[in-house]
Amino acid sequence: MLRKRNREKRIEESFKMGEANAALIPRLQRWCEHLRIEQTSAGLLAEMSGLPIGMMQVVCPHATKGLQAMQLKAVKAPFPARIAALVIDGNLRQPSGYSR
Repeated sequence: MLRKRNREKRIEESFKMGEANAALIPRLQRWCEHLRIEQTSAGLLAEMSGLPIGMMQVVCPHATKGLQAMQLKAVKAPFPARIAALVIDGNLRQPSGYSR
């Protein structure tokens, strides 16, 4: 019984994470139109729900490397400073309606 409750709790947390990721993706993309948000791994819950549950990667063609996280809020919080440090030329950013 305890295992079942723990499993249900993890599933519920995964759905909440997927909903939060889905809400953040458009906001990150509005920060700069060059950014691509890619899901690099997904499981059965992601397939069943259509939500971005799994490893996510934020990629910019002008950056030296991307950022990865399962929870995009971990990327968003320090996002402008972190991505700016990776971008070769900061003048290449093309905002497309950034909102907080």
